[in-house]
Amino acid sequence: MTSEIHCTQFTEPYPEPGADRAANYTLPVLIITIVQAYRPFHSFLLLFLLLFAFFANILIVIVLWQKEMRKVGVNVTMMLIAFCDFGCSVAALGQMTLRNYSL
Repeated sequence: MTSEIHCTQFTEPYPEPGADRAANYTLPVLIITIVQAYRPFHSFLLLFLLLFAFFANILIVIVLWQKEMRKVGVNVTMMLIAFCDFGCSVAALGQMTLRNYSL
């Protein structure tokens, strides 16, 4: 009996909004409302942030690649961080493209 799950979330879901037991569940209703309002804009906001990160990191690497800027260790570190963030934005753009155009 010690291997049983002691979490009631799996056995007792939130009651339907408007039911008697739902009086104390205003926070989940608020969260659900916010999520439903945000959901149509999620793809556009994500695409904007990814494209901004893509181009901003390219510009940062170009600026910090100049010979005068490479002499300082902090600038080299910032350039490497921008390069890694560029890789993350490319991977996220690829994932978003595959998610939108896959079967």
